[in-house]
Amino acid sequence: MAKVEAIVGRSLASSEASGRVLVGVQFSRADAGYQARLGLTGAREGERWLRDDGQRCDALADAVAVTVALLFDSASEAPAPRVAPREPVQPTLRWWLGGRFGLGVGLVGGATWVAGGTASVSLGARTWFDLGLSTSGTRSLVFGSGVVRLRLSYAELSGFHSLTRGDFQFGPTLSILGGVTSGAGEGYASTNQESLAYMALGGGARAQFRLARRLLLSVRAEAVVPLQKQVFSVGYVGDAYLSSELAALADLGLALAIW
Repeated sequence: MAKVEAIVGRSLASSEASGRVLVGVQFSRADAGYQARLGLTGAREGERWLRDDGQRCDALADAVAVTVALLFDSASEAPAPRVAPREPVQPTLRWWLGGRFGLGVGLVGGATWVAGGTASVSLGARTWFDLGLSTSGTRSLVFGSGVVRLRLSYAELSGFHSLTRGDFQFGPTLSILGGVTSGAGEGYASTNQESLAYMALGGGARAQFRLARRLLLSVRAEAVVPLQKQVFSVGYVGDAYLSSELAALADLGLALAIW
């Protein structure tokens, strides 16, 4: 009330306008920032929405004070028509760049690190699509008199939809993975390098938290099902590697909004 009286330049306690119009203000968090609902009763009826994308509500409080002051000034002159409701503005399409680092189990046999970069687009406040390029660490398998070294490089298209609103989001994620598993033998009578196509489907859960207006931290865990078997053999020795029927992937991501 003090801010409103400072703007209009008079006390509203005994003002005729304050008796004719009652204004109720309710502040709440929005998907990004804060929003305020002004409800009018009396000589003027209706509601009005104000929104601010800042991390604090100070700027929104100042805007509310100015709006209320204008309402009381206009109410002292003549009744105003009903104010039509206005829905809060929702976030639109936004582009992000980020990176991921985590652990893969069963991608090339045992456990290995996985790292890569992503380009993402968010549709509205809760739906995301990511396109990423990743690679695993090299896993060494001792086999016979030598060692077979394996590495997986792949592209990934994934989708995520949050079941919650606000700064913390959680929901299901689905992925399509496609790439190449490379294998090389060392210490055998004859050695060479081979590459096998890799295709898989993944599904799991993802949680993400907005650290700042343009910075997002995410955590993801997925089960990965390869769509075909992979076998690396060493001549006159046998099969050194047979791919797993089920793998798992867990990673931590950091993304920055670029537009």
